[in-house]
Amino acid sequence: MKKFFDSYLSIVVLAILTAVVASVSISKRISAETANHDVMIAAEVDTIQSYAAAQGMTFEEGLKTLKAAGLNGLVVQEETIGELITDGRAELTGVTLDSADQVRSLLFADEETVNRVTKGMRIRFGDLVKSVVPRDRRLALPPVDTSSLRSTAIGLDPHVTKLAKDNGLGIIARCSNPQGVTSAAVTATLVWAKEMGASVFLAQGEQVLGRRDAMEATVSTLKLTGILYASPEFAKLGGDVEMLGKVGAQTVRLHSAQAAELDKLSLDSAIERFRKAARERNMRVLLLRGISNASDAPVTTFGEFISKIVGQLGKEGLTVGSPQPYQEPGVSKAIKIAIGLLSGLGALWVGVRMFGEKRGLILGALGGIAIVLGSTREGTALQLAALLASLVFPFGAFYFMLESKLAPWISLIATSLLAMVSGACVAGLLNGVEYYIRAETFPGVKISVFLPVLVLGILGFAKLNNLKDALKDPITWGAAVTGLVIMAVIGLMILRTGNDSPNTVSGGELAFRGLLEQVLPVRPRSKEFLLAFPALFVALAVLHKASYDPAQLGKLRGWVALLLMLGVVGLTDVVNTMCHLHTPVMISVIRNVEGIVLGGLIGQVIWLGIQKFLVKQMEIANG
Repeated sequence: MKKFFDSYLSIVVLAILTAVVASVSISKRISAETANHDVMIAAEVDTIQSYAAAQGMTFEEGLKTLKAAGLNGLVVQEETIGELITDGRAELTGVTLDSADQVRSLLFADEETVNRVTKGMRIRFGDLVKSVVPRDRRLALPPVDTSSLRSTAIGLDPHVTKLAKDNGLGIIARCSNPQGVTSAAVTATLVWAKEMGASVFLAQGEQVLGRRDAMEATVSTLKLTGILYASPEFAKLGGDVEMLGKVGAQTVRLHSAQAAELDKLSLDSAIERFRKAARERNMRVLLLRGISNASDAPVTTFGEFISKIVGQLGKEGLTVGSPQPYQEPGVSKAIKIAIGLLSGLGALWVGVRMFGEKRGLILGALGGIAIVLGSTREGTALQLAALLASLVFPFGAFYFMLESKLAPWISLIATSLLAMVSGACVAGLLNGVEYYIRAETFPGVKISVFLPVLVLGILGFAKLNNLKDALKDPITWGAAVTGLVIMAVIGLMILRTGNDSPNTVSGGELAFRGLLEQVLPVRPRSKEFLLAFPALFVALAVLHKASYDPAQLGKLRGWVALLLMLGVVGLTDVVNTMCHLHTPVMISVIRNVEGIVLGGLIGQVIWLGIQKFLVKQMEIANG
């Protein structure tokens, strides 16, 4: 037993075994991800109507042109009585209620519209319109205020839905959540949308239909009709979280960009944005808008935009088709328990290394038991097990790094891969549709990333320095300022961790990201390859030059400890990348490998530039 805890090879063996078992779970996730490759390319009716009119086309002609370019979905918003009045398809008469013989009514141009309005009012106002009967294209109105009347939805435009079906386009019904909507109205609204050909439901406005007290009706009707729920990315939509939790397996994720956002992007950047959404974040509905309002042939220009996005999707193995929900990967409980057992043994090893044999056995065993027990459960307990497992191998990698005393490149790669096993644990344990669609997410992201940085930073400093003597030594202005800068950088990383919305990134950073995306298969995380891994490489190079003997470092001991602390951010970040469970797992693996290699190369260049100076400092310190 003592040999197990004394040898750094023990954590390596545990990591290899854990990675092998976790790969069984991850392979099932990869199968689920690769099986779902159909993407709907959709546009809104208003967009197509505007472009077609400007180019001298009918709506149908514009629709066919865009269909040829790759469009296969149409977002159809419910019409309202107010739109009918504005368009001249209905006339409101008798608008005062002062006189007994003055009755409000609507006069229509055709009977079909009369029937739609009657149905819409019955859904919205219930008993108030039970006795309303249309006569000669005229409909007497119930005693409701004009504002409520105008906002009453009358379903999807049958002319538009017919054109969509005739041209083989999927229909996304966009329905609002009107004030006072009842459960019966919610059900009737969605059933009506299904009858009109809708296969996907997308909320209109700031709330999901039925939010809050009629949400059960929304959920049950979607399940009854088979309509898919489209969850819009980055949108702060009331009720979306609840919907994801209740209709999970019937969800497709949707990505769109507002005109103001597209205006800030070049054509290539806009195309890249949608490609990445589908490839890297599993978006299966792309709602497109034109990148420019001005064009001599707007339908043609929009069609070219669509065609280029379709071409990029094809290069990624994605096809234009009807979006489908993800299927459960079917990971057995035994696999999750095996991951828990192995990572639990890793926790035991780390506990003894950190706290000594007596306290370490107790603390490590408690952590290991928590991981094992959590791996046998679902929900919060399983998530807690994943959180604890995410901490194990970065700690183990740190001890391996200092004790194996390998050359810089070998140590960097081996240590990083060892830490990444914790990411494989999380991906293997939290493996289900609810994580693919972000109904559930990995908890404690900042804890798993920065608790090891803090603890291992202190441990690294203690291993390279005499803490008592170091605390007594006077500090120079240069060291103080540099230390504060490094801590500020780490603090910035904490704030940015978990931020994946392009709306919160500066224009300069977006341009830099765009450049990386053009020259690399996947964009690596900036803090990894620009800061963390270069710092780690330089620290390893200095340690290797000093034969991992703190006495030979002289005054560089504090600096090396700070570099190691910054480098540990890279070790925890490769874990965090694997914890983005809505991202295809192979994308995360490629991103990590790129970050390690590029960071190492930058660190190598820096080391070549400062090597002579640092070696001289060590020689001076050692006489």
